[in-house]
Amino acid sequence: MVYQTGTVDSGPSTKALLLRLLREEGGRPASGEKLALALGVSRVAVWKAVRALLKAGYPIDAGEPGYSIRPEEEPDFLYPWEFGERENLFHHFLRTESTMDRMRDFALRGGDDGTVVLAERQEAGRGRCGRNWVSPEGGLYLSVLERPEAGSRLSPAEYRLPLLRYQIAAARALTAEYLRPWPASLWRDAARVRVPVLALYGSHDRLVHPRGAARAARAFRGAPGAQVLLLPRTGHVAQMEHPAQVARRFREMVERARGMPERASGLSGVRETQNNFGSYYSVAATAG
Repeated sequence: MVYQTGTVDSGPSTKALLLRLLREEGGRPASGEKLALALGVSRVAVWKAVRALLKAGYPIDAGEPGYSIRPEEEPDFLYPWEFGERENLFHHFLRTESTMDRMRDFALRGGDDGTVVLAERQEAGRGRCGRNWVSPEGGLYLSVLERPEAGSRLSPAEYRLPLLRYQIAAARALTAEYLRPWPASLWRDAARVRVPVLALYGSHDRLVHPRGAARAARAFRGAPGAQVLLLPRTGHVAQMEHPAQVARRFREMVERARGMPERASGLSGVRETQNNFGSYYSVAATAG
C-alpha cells in the first residue's frame, strides 16, 4: 500500500487539515458539522478522511459528541500528511522492493526537487558493490531526489555533500529524540547507572552540544568514579581527533575500576591485548 498526494502545487490534504484541527482540540470531541465548516468540505468528506486515518492507525474516537483523537496514544507516523507544507513531496510505502527503484521512476516522470520516497520495509534493498541491504520492518528506509540548478556543474565530491547533510540532520534528530525529557528518557536511565563511566564531550561538537556535559555530570553523579570531560578544540569523534588522550583517560578509568569490588565496578574481567596497531582492552561486564 502506498500513501501519496497530488502535485507539489496543491495545498494540504483534508487528512492533514483534519489532524491539525483534532490535535488543536487536545482530545476534546469536535462535531462533524464544526469540522466540515472549518475545512470547507462536506460532512461526508470529513467522515471519509476520518475513516482513512483510522485505517492508517490513528487513535481517533467517533461518537455522538463528535470526533476526537487520543494524543497520548498517537504513534509517530511517516505518512505524507505529517510533513506540513512539504506533504506533496512525500511518497510513503508500507513495503516496496527498493526506494531507489521507486525514486528512479519518479525522477524519470519529472519528479520535483526534494521528492522523498520512504518505506517501512524493503523487499530488495541494495547496498554498495551489489550487496543486499537487509531492510526489515522497524527501520527507516528512504531515497531523496536532488536536482541541481540548471546549468550548474558539480564535481563528484560535491555530489556527496547533500548526503552528508542528511546524515548529520538525521543524527541530530535521533540524538534530540533520545535525550528529550519524558518518562523513558535516557537521562533517567543514566541516573540509575552504578558502574564507572567515562563520558567525553567536545567543545566544537556540532552534533551533540557541549552544554550537555554539565547535564551528564549531574545524571551520572551516582556512578562510582564517573568522569565527564569537556575536551577543548574537539568535535564529535574525540577518539579519532585525540586518540592518545582518549586512550589515556580510558586506561585510567579501567585502573580505577580494577581497584573496586567487582559488584561496584560492574566488571568481572579486564584484559589488555597488544597488536600491530597498539593495545586494546577486552572488558567483561557483570550481569545485573
